[in-house]
Amino acid sequence: MTGAPPSSPRDRLAAPALWLLGLLVAFHPALASGFAVLQIPPGDPRLVEYVLEHGWRWLTGAPLHGAFWSPPVFHPARNVGAYTDTLVGSAPLYWVWRALGVETGAAFQLWIMACLSASFGAAHLFFRRCAGFTPWVAAGAAFFFGFGIQRLASFTSPQLYPIFAAALALYALGRALEGERTPRWIALFYAALALQTWSAFYPTFFLLLLLAALALAALPFAEARGRLARLVRENPGALAAGALAYALAVAPMLARHLAASRELGFREYGEVRWALPTLASWLFPGKDHLFYGGLAQHPWFQFESFASQHSNGLGFLTSAVCAMGLWVGRRRALVRVAVVAAAGLVLVATRPPGGGDSLWHAVYAVLPGAKAIRYPARIGLFLPLLGGLGVGLLATHLVARGRAAWALALCALCIAEQLHRLSGEGEGEYRAAIRRAAAEVDPACDGFVLTVEDARPGGGPFSRTHAAAMWVGLEAGVPTLNGWYGNFPPGWHLYSVDVTGPNVAASLREAISRWIAERGLDDARVQRVRVPAAWFPWHRAASRADARGR
Repeated sequence: MTGAPPSSPRDRLAAPALWLLGLLVAFHPALASGFAVLQIPPGDPRLVEYVLEHGWRWLTGAPLHGAFWSPPVFHPARNVGAYTDTLVGSAPLYWVWRALGVETGAAFQLWIMACLSASFGAAHLFFRRCAGFTPWVAAGAAFFFGFGIQRLASFTSPQLYPIFAAALALYALGRALEGERTPRWIALFYAALALQTWSAFYPTFFLLLLLAALALAALPFAEARGRLARLVRENPGALAAGALAYALAVAPMLARHLAASRELGFREYGEVRWALPTLASWLFPGKDHLFYGGLAQHPWFQFESFASQHSNGLGFLTSAVCAMGLWVGRRRALVRVAVVAAAGLVLVATRPPGGGDSLWHAVYAVLPGAKAIRYPARIGLFLPLLGGLGVGLLATHLVARGRAAWALALCALCIAEQLHRLSGEGEGEYRAAIRRAAAEVDPACDGFVLTVEDARPGGGPFSRTHAAAMWVGLEAGVPTLNGWYGNFPPGWHLYSVDVTGPNVAASLREAISRWIAERGLDDARVQRVRVPAAWFPWHRAASRADARGR
């Protein structure tokens, strides 16, 4: 660990300048349109938006939202809020915009922007103080964690964006290891850990796994081992008190999630095994990358699970620069520990060439919470920190040798390598479809189920219609039997409500009737809302594609 070099007035512009650049790079479709076009794909992002909106309506005492853990979906199931991330730790970044009167879609887009901005800020603190980088180098290194490939390739999974508290926890740990005012940094570490735990499960689980890997990686190196031992030896009370406070802070949420796990059962390893990362997962830059998007068609980058879950690449040039920087800084304790920990985690998670199993099955069998992880490849969420560290070390090395122009050029090229082809969705079009469907719902009914008639194959995952149905329920003020919440309650078999033929229609009628009977609902009070597929943008797109194919 090392302190931060002094900064000049010009240096103080570094973080704001790179932050603004990151916002422009990541959100130019939304910014250029004045938020008329939003980067919110249908499906999972609309679920994340719904979770945040449900929290806001619970906070403000809106009807149907009096029970935080039981949003009005999968009616009348309870505790379904524990089926997915609560997002409470990051929800104030959404609530503040709703309190100011911003509409839901724009507020959610601003929440995404705020999450990535906070991640940039926390990483900047880490690189500035813990790595000892100059302001401009620290800001450039933080760019990869806030706005790099890992983030731009994940707009379909915005539940991964609340990761800023994890970076803040790593910063606090780094400061605690310096040995000055340690109790306050220990307190900040546990507070950030609690905030992360209340935000999103995947980053929390992988952060805890990373912390364990870092502790083990520190043992072979005298300096790192000594710092860690001194921290434990000199602050047992603060560490124990922080751990107790953390446990008490997350206990209510943990109890709810454990109850949901007992109801639903744990994920089978076979479901996890097909999504294990391969060697290609650590290089894949995403199918929408500006320069490398075509690689998604290459056989080496074909994945059994969703390709978006394997977008862990830093960029080929950036990876090379990072490797050179880590070699240059190989004598630093921070670099040694970080490299050994990262290499160990990649080794444990990665499926070897030839299709064999990885060591992840041991993690699955032993560690609490591992059975809730569907995509182990997402451990790459923290890889941009190592990337920023390597690039920053090489830039610092070049500047120290009078080659600042080379450092600037390399950093600029690495930042340019993060660019993606980004597009957005017309928010007005989506909201118009929601309002149109909501107008079909009888406000006097006890609940409704939405189905889409005359749908064509290729309309996308069934999650899109369920997510839209949940928003229809919010608009109409009526609970819905539809749902898309990461998991499904026992006995609920309404998976695809896109009616593509008579057999699907018959199966749906049977599933709806069975759910109503098993849950003790009054069949006459449950409305079947049938709307044409042409009302929803993704179904119209599927129809156009089908027509072109003919």
